[in-house]
Amino acid sequence: MKVLIIEPYSSGHHMSLYLRNIFKFFRQKKWGITIITSDKSVKSAVFKKIMKENLSNIQIETIEHIDKPYFFVNFITIFFHQVRWWLSLRKTFKSLSKNNTFDCVYIPSIDFVIHPLALFRSPFGDTPFYGNLISSKNHLKQTSESMKYKNRLKKNIYTFLIKRLLSATYLKKLFIIEENIYKELQHRSFIHYEKIEYLPDFSDIQNNLSKKESRKTLGLRESDFVILVYGSLSIRKGAINLLKSIVNYNNSKHIKILVAGTPDKEFLNEFNKLVESNYSLSDIVIQRLYYHDEYDQDIVFKASDCLWLGYTEGFMGSSGVLYISISYNIPIIGTYDGVIGDFLEKYNFGVACNPDDLKNIFKALTNIQNKINEDEFIKMSKQLVNLSKRHSVKEHMNRLIKFIGTSIH
Repeated sequence: MKVLIIEPYSSGHHMSLYLRNIFKFFRQKKWGITIITSDKSVKSAVFKKIMKENLSNIQIETIEHIDKPYFFVNFITIFFHQVRWWLSLRKTFKSLSKNNTFDCVYIPSIDFVIHPLALFRSPFGDTPFYGNLISSKNHLKQTSESMKYKNRLKKNIYTFLIKRLLSATYLKKLFIIEENIYKELQHRSFIHYEKIEYLPDFSDIQNNLSKKESRKTLGLRESDFVILVYGSLSIRKGAINLLKSIVNYNNSKHIKILVAGTPDKEFLNEFNKLVESNYSLSDIVIQRLYYHDEYDQDIVFKASDCLWLGYTEGFMGSSGVLYISISYNIPIIGTYDGVIGDFLEKYNFGVACNPDDLKNIFKALTNIQNKINEDEFIKMSKQLVNLSKRHSVKEHMNRLIKFIGTSIH
């Protein structure tokens, strides 16, 4: 079988987690792989790393990267941004199809093009396609009858788009990674509901070093209380507010902020300005501002006491880093909203805060320190152990391969 994969973004877990494991498991099935990605992503450290691991039998097609709108961001500007991607994919697929035949197309993060797919249908002709909807809270939850919206028009638009997308002839499956949304939809009367399938988000961890060894590698003391900020580093990660909270309220010499991952330009500018203008942060912040492979990831998670997931800008979606923290048995400081808020409410494995309120952030830091000192998180509950197993890379990829394989044949 020959599969065309479409992933234009290298940030977050788009490539480091999803694409890397798609390549690995699809190649084990001896499926032929072609990927369409952006000219910006092929230059990224994570893509180069992935391709080094998968040197053979992967065809790469690049398209021009299309920047997201920065000003007047609303449904209309986002829609036209997605239309540009849709047109680019249609043009590239048409060119590829002259010399290639694909059994199916898989889009690991369909969010970037979901609206034109609904309105204008598939840019892939009569080739079956599958999509994984990462931020289902931003799409499917908008259609819920149980939600009270001030903007009734918005609800009607989202409902129309989702129903139209599901009615597309060549859409075989729309995967969603948020189980609570999937369960809610089981009680709904969507036409073509059978096309929606649950595909659990996942983590992929290594176990190389002990906590003591990891801290020694990073120059940390055993007595330090280490808060990890990890992954794709952008402003919406909320880490700038975390640091400002430390500057304003912290008197302890033992609190350390471990910032590990790949920063975007906006984050890096704000981060550098803050660190340079506050001398106290030089002894608090440990900087590892680059792509972390499995070995590096193991070091920073093993060395940490808790994980920061205080996303700002109304982030509602899932977080691959959340499931990594569960696997390492590291509690989180997160938001009240979205998947992260739901997780904290259900499992109580961490504390919630308002990431826009600096005083509330520091209160959460104090709270989680006390809970850790009192051994409240010393062992994961049986529920969390089972949750970790359900969100393994093997579970995710086996389900994906089963759905694609059985739908095609």
